Amino acid sequence: MKNRLIVGVIMTFCLIFQSNNTSAQCISGEIEVILNLVPDNFPSEISWDIKTANGTVVLSGTTNGATTCLPDNQCYTFTIYDSFGDGICCNYGIGSYSLSVEGTTLITGGNYTYSESTSFNCPPGTICSNALPIMEGNYTAPISDTWYTFQPSQPGMYEISTCHASNTCDTKIWIYETCNSLQWDNSNMGTIYYDDNNGGCGMQAVVSAALDPTVSYIIRIGSNNGICGNSSIDFSISYSGPIEGCTDPSSCNYNPLATVDNGDCLYWPDADCPSGPDLIIVQSAFENSLYLDHILAQNCQVQENCLTGYGNRTIIRFTTHIKNIGDVDYFIGNPTANPSQFSFINCHNHAHYEGYAEYVLFRNNGNPIPIGFKNGFCVMDLECSDGGTAKYGCSNMGITAHCGDIYSSGLECQWIDITDVDPGDYIFAIRINWDQAVDALGRPEMDYTNNWAQVCITITEDIAGNKDFTVNPNCSNYTDCEGTAFGNVTIDCEGNCGGSRLSGDLNLDDNQNLDDATQYITEIINQTITAQACTDLNNDGIITVWDAALIQECFYNGTPYNNSCTFPHGVTSPNPISYLELQPINFAQGYVDIYVQNPNNFIRGYEFNLTGITIQSVLPLYNTTNFSAAPQFNANGKVIGLSTANNFLNKNTNPEPFLRVYFSAITSDELCISEIVHFVNNDFYSISMGVLGDCKQLQFATINERSGQNFILVSPNPAHDVLNLQIVCSSPNGILEITTVTGQVLDRMDILSTSDQISLNISHYTKGVYFVRLKVDDIEHHYKWIKH
Repeated sequence: MKNRLIVGVIMTFCLIFQSNNTSAQCISGEIEVILNLVPDNFPSEISWDIKTANGTVVLSGTTNGATTCLPDNQCYTFTIYDSFGDGICCNYGIGSYSLSVEGTTLITGGNYTYSESTSFNCPPGTICSNALPIMEGNYTAPISDTWYTFQPSQPGMYEISTCHASNTCDTKIWIYETCNSLQWDNSNMGTIYYDDNNGGCGMQAVVSAALDPTVSYIIRIGSNNGICGNSSIDFSISYSGPIEGCTDPSSCNYNPLATVDNGDCLYWPDADCPSGPDLIIVQSAFENSLYLDHILAQNCQVQENCLTGYGNRTIIRFTTHIKNIGDVDYFIGNPTANPSQFSFINCHNHAHYEGYAEYVLFRNNGNPIPIGFKNGFCVMDLECSDGGTAKYGCSNMGITAHCGDIYSSGLECQWIDITDVDPGDYIFAIRINWDQAVDALGRPEMDYTNNWAQVCITITEDIAGNKDFTVNPNCSNYTDCEGTAFGNVTIDCEGNCGGSRLSGDLNLDDNQNLDDATQYITEIINQTITAQACTDLNNDGIITVWDAALIQECFYNGTPYNNSCTFPHGVTSPNPISYLELQPINFAQGYVDIYVQNPNNFIRGYEFNLTGITIQSVLPLYNTTNFSAAPQFNANGKVIGLSTANNFLNKNTNPEPFLRVYFSAITSDELCISEIVHFVNNDFYSISMGVLGDCKQLQFATINERSGQNFILVSPNPAHDVLNLQIVCSSPNGILEITTVTGQVLDRMDILSTSDQISLNISHYTKGVYFVRLKVDDIEHHYKWIKH
């Protein structure tokens, strides 16, 4: 089959979906592109697309291969995705893919994480991976978004500028350190240096940067939202000279970037020693940039606490502009050289400077609600309007004295998520360096009282559930519960201002750790815990294995700079539903097996309830070395387990053995998984679970069975106080026993007549299923009956 689709205005390409290398029969002006794809065991996780250089999708698919004809005058990028983040080879099936262009295989793969990309048919300079090499001098970018590589000849300050009279459109400059895993857009996302109209040259761009000759930098020359189009852009790169300053670390004016000592070192207590850095937030930039937006949550946004849940989210975007009005630089340095200041645990694989900017929504009682985000993935000079000279970027972070850093409202995570926030009045605040940390050189800020900006907002919700907000002009300064303006004292989970009680600290040892998780499980089984502010960590009104898992998350992942230990919180996994399934009951040995079908989640913990039986024991059918969740149970039919070694039950596409439940009695007409309370995945998210199949029937009709020459009539069935047995045997000698389903003998009597009638008092028996076992001539016959 062949289809013709329109690309742009007049360009066409032909498309054949296929599983083999059938020719696409491309015409002149087109290139043939062939994608062969073999899915792994989880095909629902796979998708792919082909985009042009400007991001337009020209083709996409899931597990299908494709042969297509594309116009040969475009640059394309092919990307294959895996929604679970484990690629298509090799943990769960040997999947693979290959991409060929004009008969030449460009890439084969399958062992990636969330995505893998390759570009093709791209002229030099059109993408990061084939950037054009340049040196110092003057150049002309032929079109907007032209990419270059530049390796400095010596260390020092360099100026990259589009401040040329020939440029009439609004230009921008982006500088990156690598193409590997680079995520970029029209903002400063992923950059180490960047300028858009803040370099002092109107709508042209100027970057002043301290560059290292051992690094090959990526420079992207373009325009604001692509308005320059195919117009050329003139730009230049020039060496400004070495960085001069005091090179003695023991001095009070030490410059860590200086390579040439200028002889101006000062030492305490010299009166000319600078006082220190001083960070402030530009209030007007914050309050004038607020606007409502909507976004479909992605994995990284939730995992990095940018969003508090999956699906469509309502957010308030804003700009954060931080200036250093102090006498010296606020120096942070290189993440590699100062790892204690950074977090490297994130799905974008870039260093986050911890403790930099926090976005908080405060209730009227002065307590924050856990929706804020602590931003700081890069601290750099983006403007020097107060007279400083920019020199810091993401590879060597800081803010120069009299310069500023800007997180614009269009950046990733530059928002707060109000989707689940109750309507009402709130104080929305930005605070920087709120823990009053000194910089990397040990210099404290001159003033910490100005590290705050706020607006008062009212969040509303219409009858359809749509959120909105308004800004209240009369906004009193935030005071904490002690009455201190912009203070950090909060109310603990017991309601005490400045109290020390920690949510989830069940054993009251002033720590949130794995012992608390173990105690959660014990108290859930013993039914000795209730939902309160200090115990209900996800605020769902019940205490479950999810609460126990959340205290584990706090222990494993919590830092002062994220929300892992700020409660209540909790996320529901977006992955499709998983299932439990009851297997046929083994009455002879008194157990039932439960299988799990779990195609899209790793399981960390589980909790569900069984009805219809009295549980005697529960054994895991999974490998406890790989998944250390020892099952526990109680008399009410609850079964619960939680990993104790931060390991998980692997996902599986078909039902596999999970638990074996032994029972001592059957208490109802049917055995059911009556409730799946919670399952928790490896990310500490709640998993949606279901039950495959119906309950297992345990009801038996009145027994009137004949086996050979032996006959027994049991009535009534079900019985309450008295069980009547009428026995007719071909042999005068036999034994009759009343047993439980597990074989325990409760009553025994000899059969001395070929026609005995027996009435048994069963009022003292518990409700459940029992057997009459008749032994005659070394042959056993079993007859089931029920006690109501």
